[in-house]
Amino acid sequence: MYSYDDRMRAVKLYIQYDHSFSSVQQELGYPNNRKTLKAWYKEFVETKTLHKKSSRNPKYSQEQKQLAIDYYYEHGRCLV
Repeated sequence: MYSYDDRMRAVKLYIQYDHSFSSVQQELGYPNNRKTLKAWYKEFVETKTLHKKSSRNPKYSQEQKQLAIDYYYEHGRCLV
């Protein structure tokens, strides 16, 4: 996940570098693919800003995370 500031920095450079993904990626080291940057740019053009928070649901609940941590402390490292 990229922070709001990271995404805005990338979009502004994308505009500054005449929509050159490779220039942005070379300078910042992210994003990893063109689709991501183009989606950020499209959102920026349509709304004049980017969303602040992720709308993605967490993969694991807090309870599941705590169970995994407890298991790790009780049994040590995973051998895999």
